Amino acid sequence: MITNLMTGLTTILFIWCVLQLYFFISVGVAEMFLLATMAFDRYQAICSPLHYMNVMNTTLCNWLQLICWISGFIVNLPLSFTLLRLDFSGNNIINHFLCDGPGLMKLSCSDTKLNDLISFILSLTIMLSCFFFTLMSYMWIIKTIMNLPSSTGKIKTFSTCSSHLTAATMYYGALIFMYVRPRSINMYDMNKIVSLFYTVIVPVLNPLIYSLRNKEVKYAVRKMLM
Repeated sequence: MITNLMTGLTTILFIWCVLQLYFFISVGVAEMFLLATMAFDRYQAICSPLHYMNVMNTTLCNWLQLICWISGFIVNLPLSFTLLRLDFSGNNIINHFLCDGPGLMKLSCSDTKLNDLISFILSLTIMLSCFFFTLMSYMWIIKTIMNLPSSTGKIKTFSTCSSHLTAATMYYGALIFMYVRPRSINMYDMNKIVSLFYTVIVPVLNPLIYSLRNKEVKYAVRKMLM
C-alpha cells in the first residue's frame, strides 16, 4: 500500500502476489497465537501468582514465542500451494490494496471450491480456537478477580489485562468479520475498510495500547491533550 501511494505503481507479479499473501497471513496467524499465549500469561499471573515465576520462566517464554512463529508459517502452506495451482486469464485487477485471498481467487478462471474450503476451515479452526482459548482464560481471570475482597484490588488487578484485552478484541473482531463467514457474503468495499483497520490502524495503536499503564506515556498524552 505504501509503495502504491508513494510511486503510483499498482502492478505486481503473480508469484510476488502469492508470496505477499503468504507472509501476510502467516504473520497474522502468528499474532493470533501470540495473543492467545499472552492470555495464558495473564491467567498465570492472576490465577496462580505464587507459581507465576516458576511456570512462565524465560525458557518457556522463548519456546512459546518460537512455536507461535513457526506454527504461523506452517499452517498457511496448504492455502498457498492451492493458490499456485489456479489458472488466471482475463481480468487481472484485484479489488483491494493488497493481495488478499478472496480477491485473488475471484480473478481465477479455475474452480476455487477447494481453496474456499481450505481457507474457511483454517480460518474457522485457528481464529476461533485462539479466540475461545483467550475467552476461557479471561473467564477464569474474571472469576478470580471477583473473589478478591476489595474493589480497589479488583480494579488494579483487572487493569493489568486492559492492554491485552483491548488489542485482542480489536484484532479478533476484525478478523472474524473478514474471514469467518460464507464466501457468498462478499462486501469488497467493507472488506477493504476492515483490512485497513487490522493491517494499519491496529499496529499503529498497539504501542500506545500496551503503554497505557506507563506513567511517562500517560503524562505525555495528558500534556498533549491539554
